[in-house]
Order: sequence, then structure tokens, then C-alpha cells
Amino acid sequence: MSAGRTVVIPHLGRVEGHGGIFVRVEGNRVSQVQMDIFEGSRYYEALLKGKHFAEVQGIITRICAICSASHTVTALQALENALGVTVSERVHDLRGLLLLGATIESHALHVFALALPDFLGFESVLAMAQEFREEVVFALRLKQLGNQIQELIGGRAVHPINTLVGGFGKLPRHRDLELLRGQLEASLPVLDRFVDLAASLKLPELPQAPTVYVALRPYQEAFRFFRAGVAAAQAVLLVGIFAVFVVWQYRLLSRKDGYGPS
Repeated sequence: MSAGRTVVIPHLGRVEGHGGIFVRVEGNRVSQVQMDIFEGSRYYEALLKGKHFAEVQGIITRICAICSASHTVTALQALENALGVTVSERVHDLRGLLLLGATIESHALHVFALALPDFLGFESVLAMAQEFREEVVFALRLKQLGNQIQELIGGRAVHPINTLVGGFGKLPRHRDLELLRGQLEASLPVLDRFVDLAASLKLPELPQAPTVYVALRPYQEAFRFFRAGVAAAQAVLLVGIFAVFVVWQYRLLSRKDGYGPS
């Protein structure tokens, strides 16, 4: 009988966040897998106390640089709901474009730099570039294009400064939007070739387990992440999970250590 062995990766390098993994192998069978998330609490709720409403989005956007546009728009929506501010459809559309730019940038980074090297058997995206140079160069250009959209709408690629309660500090010029549209359309043929590459990947077999499937329900049936609803295969279980999270968050904020309500 073969002895068991333990595999420990203290820090996972190709994930957006901080974590490690512990794997126990008994013979030819994986007997235990444990994910260790060691990213600490940030206590943004406490940081916002006593701040002017105009400062909120600039603080909340620091939750994450890669997805700072999402945190910015969410903070603005919360403020507008609290203040009773209604924004125009044009503002909604431009915020939606900002989020799509962030999605393009984030997905290009994740797919080509974090995921594909593992699927294709390379140690890193740099090693992958030796064989798939065209794909890596395109990924960098696609990420840059996502950044350009965020710069045009949000004022800069990371932590938007042009987004305000009720609208924007400056609206994009029509010719700049047309230029971006042309660049996006020019990317489509290369993306079609990437679809063929993705379809050829051998996916690992995953264990079967009860799963709650969650997806966005598009607003007005348009492809966007802004103003979308949430659809779940098991809504009751989803609500239960959310309720547990809310209770946990409340207890965390109510601690007598200076972070709870004053």
C-alpha cells in the first residue's frame, strides 16, 4: 500500500486575490482539498463614517484595482438611491460601457495570462508566448482596448475619477466613441480564432455535487452587466446563503473593537 503525500502551495500566483491550497493524496486518490483564503478584512464601512458623500466612490473604488469600475458604479448607485437622484438613460448607457470596458480588460488578463498557460501546459504567459505569440500579443492589445474604454468614460484606466453622483464630469466626444467602435470591430476576426483555440482545450473532469447555478438576467435583453437582474436555479437556497452572509457581516461590524457602530 503506497504512503500518502501532501501537496501544499502557500500562495497561488495565477488568481486574482490571495490564497493557498492544501491537497492530501492517499494512494491514487485525492482525499482532501482545502483552500486557504488569507486576505484580511478591509473595513471599508468604518472608513466611510463621517465622510462627505462625494468622497465615497473614491474610497470604495480602492477595494480592487482590476474591478474598480464595478465598485465605483455600485457606490454611485447606492448614493443616488439614498439621495433620491435619478439619472438619464445616457448616463446609464455610459456607465454600462465603462463596465464593459472593465470586463474586456479583466477577462483578457484572466483568460490569456492566468488560465490558458495551465490549460496549454506552460509555466507562465511568457513561456506560452514562445509558441502562441500572436495570441499573447492580441491579448495585450485587447486588454489595452479595455483600458482605453475606461479611460474615455472614467477618466483613467484604474480608479475612475470622471464618474459622479448624477452623471459625469465630462462626456466623451462622438469621434472618440467611433474610434473605439472601429477598434472593437477589428478585434472580432481574431476573437473568432480564439474561440477555435478555446474549443480545442481538454477540460478536467469535475466531481458531481449539488450546485446552485446563478446568472445575470439581461436588462432589456441587451448584453450588458449594468442594471441586470439575478437568476438562480435554486432561488430559495440562494436567499438562504445571502441571509447567512448578511448576518455574518452585521456581527462583524457590531464587534466591540472600534469597527462596529458608534
